[in-house]
Amino acid sequence: MTLRSLDLAADGLRYLAAGPTAADLHLKLARAAAVLGGEFSVSLATHHYFAGAALAELSEAEADATTEIERAVALYEAGPGPGEEHYFGTRALASIDLATVRLRTGALDAAAAAIAPVLSLPSAQRISSLNSRMDAMRPGSQAPSHGRFPR
Repeated sequence: MTLRSLDLAADGLRYLAAGPTAADLHLKLARAAAVLGGEFSVSLATHHYFAGAALAELSEAEADATTEIERAVALYEAGPGPGEEHYFGTRALASIDLATVRLRTGALDAAAAAIAPVLSLPSAQRISSLNSRMDAMRPGSQAPSHGRFPR
């Protein structure tokens, strides 16, 4: 039944790509894919980061976005909990998004502090998604985006 659920959700998204029903279809698709793919876990830090990144897309939700992403960054700094893993890319993206939200709210010193860990990454960890996300932070950036943050 799960493969059928996956197919139906994907098919539905071809007809409806935006709005609350499409969001529900994306969730159903993700759930079916997770069941079919076996283990599917996201650390608590990543949960907070994803929540903060979603809130950052909403007008006037910067305070809530900042709270969630700050919590994510603190959890990343503390290290993975039992049974968790942290991907360096997601940790760095959280720092970039936190810096971006802080820039939007005029907290320049806090933005500089948030971006500092990313700027000190070894060259081997400077993946393209970090570069494109940082490019989008610049005022007047023409970087492709989905809402406020490029994906």
